[in-house]
Amino acid sequence: MSARTGGESADRENADRLASMGGPGPSSDERPPVDSRTHPTRSSSSEAIPGKVVAVVLTWNNYGDTAEALEGLRASTRAADEVLIVDNGSTDDTAARLRERFPAYEVLTLPENRGFTLGSNRGLAEALDRGADFILFLANDTVPAPDALAELLRTAGGDERAGIVGPRVMEYDAPSTLQHGAGYVDPTTGGVRIRDAEQTAECDWITGCAFLLRADALRALPEPRGFDPRYHTYWEDVDFSVRLRRAGFRALYEPRARVLHKESEARRAAMSPLRRLSRHFYTTRNRYLFARRHLSSAQRLTQTAWLLGVDLPMHLWESIKRNRRLVPREVSLIFGAHVDGLRGRTGPARREGIY
Repeated sequence: MSARTGGESADRENADRLASMGGPGPSSDERPPVDSRTHPTRSSSSEAIPGKVVAVVLTWNNYGDTAEALEGLRASTRAADEVLIVDNGSTDDTAARLRERFPAYEVLTLPENRGFTLGSNRGLAEALDRGADFILFLANDTVPAPDALAELLRTAGGDERAGIVGPRVMEYDAPSTLQHGAGYVDPTTGGVRIRDAEQTAECDWITGCAFLLRADALRALPEPRGFDPRYHTYWEDVDFSVRLRRAGFRALYEPRARVLHKESEARRAAMSPLRRLSRHFYTTRNRYLFARRHLSSAQRLTQTAWLLGVDLPMHLWESIKRNRRLVPREVSLIFGAHVDGLRGRTGPARREGIY
């Protein structure tokens, strides 16, 4: 789908998408049991919740999607007190065009692309400096429903230990299809899974594409106060939520808050070979990093056995089927993800063909 600039037809199409996001979730036997004791008390209005909200939107060379995200934010029934756009070293005119279209919002321009983790952390730190009580973080390829911020604030405001609250994230191209919900970490293998719920649910982690963060929870973290840059991209959100929970805060999923995200199976299938390989490389390598930081020795052993015995052969076979032959560069990167993970290499990959 082409990048949108917020014209009338696009706005009408977005309204249709947002209206359809309340479709049925999974059947009751797929939902985790809900304990009413873990649910925060919901106030009747987000306006009753004191505190300053700073919204942070990260972008890089993508005016169209970012403008659509900001239009969604501007239509919120509960407006953010400040909106900060972090331009992550764009090499096109993204920053200039956003300043012109959204003069009330500030654009913070970074001198170079620092990657998702460091770019996001710069925005989170700036929000703290501006005296935020809550930080709404949005990836630039998301579109929040008008009441998303209000619903997130009601949940966070009803529980002072709510450190991070995540919305129900639906596919942009199929708004009735769940993409992200309550995230859980498999205690045996360290793998992750997503579940939906009908009411507020406590979980292990919240997706990094959209969330409301309590500023005091961020301040309570030891360095890094934000996403760990060692992940560079992928798994940084799981690690972030786990660290918040270890600091004494809760991760909550609020299905009443809805956000569209421009990531889907179809879009992933249409990825360029470079991006697909990069995605696989980091998701695989960073599972080893997460395991070293958060799993027991027995869990790490189980995960390593699964990664080497199941994940590695599966991706090699998929590469052969897709290319109808062995492609040396792909094979090297598939193996390299495991090699780097086992050797403890972190940060941006130092391998040709990975960005």
